[in-house]
Amino acid sequence: MKLLIIFFTSVTLLLVQSSELVFQKPVDFTYVTSDDSDFTKIVSDEQFEYWECVYNPTMFEPIKAKRNVVATSGNRKYEKIARRISSRTGFFVSCGPAFCSYYIVAVKKDKSVSLINNKSAFRGFIGNIDNVEEAKLGLRNNGFNVTSRPPYQPSYAQIDDYYMFKLYDFGLPTCLGLPIGHKPQMINVKVNAAGDCFKL
Repeated sequence: MKLLIIFFTSVTLLLVQSSELVFQKPVDFTYVTSDDSDFTKIVSDEQFEYWECVYNPTMFEPIKAKRNVVATSGNRKYEKIARRISSRTGFFVSCGPAFCSYYIVAVKKDKSVSLINNKSAFRGFIGNIDNVEEAKLGLRNNGFNVTSRPPYQPSYAQIDDYYMFKLYDFGLPTCLGLPIGHKPQMINVKVNAAGDCFKL
């Protein structure tokens, strides 16, 4: 009698699990990559009248060298104030010898200026995640590679209030070429609404 009860219980559990698998809604992943255009989609949690993101091709470039502005947002009348500020350091720091990076100069209504030139400052500038572009920037800020290297194409899906990414870990700095025969490892990374990144 006990054996029959155990048998029927096991069968019932298997049927329940199978039905859950059958009726579980599949998750559709979309191919994705990240570039400088993602900056234009930032919706900062702080109130700025104007901000601009600048690319530094090298940390050794003279402070008054040509300014490589990759994105702007807000009232352009504050642009002259922002252009007075430069930085040799930034976030998304690349490998040597150039050590290229990005920084943001943001201007408030009272004309006070904030310089966002490190990882934690950029995290605070983005704040909560409003869109997939901010999620991609958050990944890059945490050292993940979101760039396509055929045939290795990152992808993502939005699930409830978070983003799930399928990325490739190349095991080497992204500025280096991919060695012949090297196969990267696929990894899953979750980005929640607060901007936290979790490697699963």
